[in-house]
Amino acid sequence: MAKLTKKMKAIKAGVDSTKAYEI
Repeated sequence: MAKLTKKMKAIKAGVDSTKAYEI
């Protein structure tokens, strides 16, 4: 469960980073 949460956080962080680059 912890691994899944960590993975989701990593994916969310990646999405946020992508959005930051797009701006």
